Amino acid sequence: MNRPDYQALIQQLLDGEISAGDFAWLDEEMRSNPDALAAYRIHAGIHFGLLRRGEIASAIQRQPVVPINRIMAIQRQRVARISVMAAAAVVMLSALALWLTMGTERAITQAGFRSSLDSSFTITDTKDELILSNTTLTQGATIRLDHGAIELSLPHQVRAILEAPATLTLIDDRTVDLARGRGYFEVKSPEGHGFTVETPHQKIVDLGTAFGVDLPIGSGETHLHVFTGSVRIDGLDGKEAGETIRAPRAVSLRGTSVSGELGESNDLFRRQLPERVESVFTEDFESGLLAGKDYAVSMDPTVILDLAGNRFAGITEQEPWRFSTSKELRIRNPGFEEATTKGGGKPHWQEVNREQISVFTVGPKPTEGQQHLLLLPDRTVVQDLDVPIRAGTTYTLTLDIGNSPTGSSSQADVRFFGSDAGYKASLAGIRVNPPEDAWLHGQILSYTATTEDATGQTLGIALSAKDGWVTYDDLRIFETRESAPAESPRSLSEESGPSGQPDTRPPLVSSFEPTPDAPNAALDDTPTLVFDEPVRFGTGRITIRNLTDSSGTELVVGSKHTSLRDRVLTFLPPLALAEGTRQIGGIPGWECSGPVSRFNPSGNGERYRHPDLADRAKTRGALDSMKGPTLVTLGNAGQPGTIRRSLGKAEEDRTYTVSVGIGCRDATDPTPFAGYRIRLLRDSVVLAEVTGETPPGSPNSITPVGFSWDSSDHRQESTEDAPLILEIATLLPMAGKSGELDIDHVQVTSLGK
Repeated sequence: MNRPDYQALIQQLLDGEISAGDFAWLDEEMRSNPDALAAYRIHAGIHFGLLRRGEIASAIQRQPVVPINRIMAIQRQRVARISVMAAAAVVMLSALALWLTMGTERAITQAGFRSSLDSSFTITDTKDELILSNTTLTQGATIRLDHGAIELSLPHQVRAILEAPATLTLIDDRTVDLARGRGYFEVKSPEGHGFTVETPHQKIVDLGTAFGVDLPIGSGETHLHVFTGSVRIDGLDGKEAGETIRAPRAVSLRGTSVSGELGESNDLFRRQLPERVESVFTEDFESGLLAGKDYAVSMDPTVILDLAGNRFAGITEQEPWRFSTSKELRIRNPGFEEATTKGGGKPHWQEVNREQISVFTVGPKPTEGQQHLLLLPDRTVVQDLDVPIRAGTTYTLTLDIGNSPTGSSSQADVRFFGSDAGYKASLAGIRVNPPEDAWLHGQILSYTATTEDATGQTLGIALSAKDGWVTYDDLRIFETRESAPAESPRSLSEESGPSGQPDTRPPLVSSFEPTPDAPNAALDDTPTLVFDEPVRFGTGRITIRNLTDSSGTELVVGSKHTSLRDRVLTFLPPLALAEGTRQIGGIPGWECSGPVSRFNPSGNGERYRHPDLADRAKTRGALDSMKGPTLVTLGNAGQPGTIRRSLGKAEEDRTYTVSVGIGCRDATDPTPFAGYRIRLLRDSVVLAEVTGETPPGSPNSITPVGFSWDSSDHRQESTEDAPLILEIATLLPMAGKSGELDIDHVQVTSLGK
């Protein structure tokens, strides 16, 4: 086969007459042939020198009056040449640098981009290091888009709109790798033909078109929408070629094969970059109340004004709004009574001094204090807590469970029971198999009492060992009551003052939550004041004092810790949870069920409540880079840990994006990863979800996981007036197994069409 004359093709390139095929060949030739580069440099130097003289200027000098059609013709010719030379300049400049150094590597490609206001994304290079620049995407770099949208300006007049959540890597000047997400791609010039979008399942090769690619989460399919022109479907190995898809057509693909028709889909892809991202909801879990504390709240009178400008009377430091949060219930250690008679040996607390830890060889080492409970097979111990069971109250037990020293398959059984029926009638329970010679730390048993349970009976705990020996340690129990709803405010139509008279009466508080002098406010309470008329923020301070610890917090009016809507003022102090500790109980603003708690990793490789141990538990679940400072952990011991909250009614023709930070503990952590399920619901209908059984990131990291939902999709049968519900939960536990799921920053945003 005769090779083309690169000298002639260079002339055609500079004259703007080269074809797309010849341009592609010349591009490759100049990258690999130093003689071709040298020839291009000589011809380009002469051509650019002539061009600088200006054809329009020469024409004006030759003619006293220049016809407008002549000027336009010259301008069109010049623009055509400049557009071709602009494309060629990318080749020339990069190739010239390589020629001067006599290198043979390909030029580095760059793509400019811009983003919708308030988009959230990160860029990493080929070494997975964070790139701070956000104006260009360099060849080999990956952009991870968590919220919002970006527009890419790729070489050869290729334009792309990418919507969150998405991950894209710039492979070279004609190839991008779309690992997840949805993108619209438009090829505006013949030079861009052959532009390729690689997905996890196939290569989509442009043949002169505009097309959209959508990778539905967890489906294993690619949805391809061809709006103009056509594309070819190739295999990932570059050898297997599939069929050509011509516009207008939308199909689902499995590999290179069409698996179904999708119908009309123009509205699913944005052709222009949206102006900004709207924030719907953000939660970092760093606000709330501490357990077992006495609080006093005061407020400047200037903080709240009614619509006429009248001041609230305020809450003085001399007569503050007081309430106390639920305290930890007392478990007597030792204090369990033997409930069974069969089986060998008696249950006992085994004394171990800290100096003896290094030589302690029978069973796992203690995790807290100097003793732990050792149970032989088929033995049960019980303890009546002397606490009356109250309807609507949630009782949460945390404990550490260790395995048999013999290495046999031990099974631990933990139960709540009521004094009416005794320990054999369980109110709630978990059953786990701890690993050999190790502890399952922070196991959780949660129980919410019903009206039928509240007969005046008291609450008890039963601990059992099945098959092998079991050890128990660090038992703690918390009581949180169900929050009472705030008193409903008056109708908006009611007036504050007599009709026709100036309103001079100050706004008054109609209800408090928690109620003043409440002895056991729930940990998921949101301190709330309901006023008797619509109010607005003024200026001043809201002070919350923790009387138990003699500490205080001043909240700035209008900050993220304060919220005012119509007549309802809510506020939350920063959660001052000490490093290395966890707190059992609800989360303000969330509906919680199953095992739920918050914790503050110490940030130095030690976890929760064990900062000074001398054994291997010190590095269990190390969370060096997961310092939140506050995260939420959901358990699945016996039932999934679940948190839910309302996001309000969905707006029409918007795309909602949800992201949740999923934590991955150190690989030495014996507590299994509990998996995750993140859902957006309306009524009981699942609108969109993402699930995972394995950690999405590396140890000691938090990785955002998310999905998007288009509100214009009405295929789901649900009540459109019902609010959107965000639900985060662990997966159902395997038989005899339990685990935990750590989550951090939750964000929900929306984009308009």
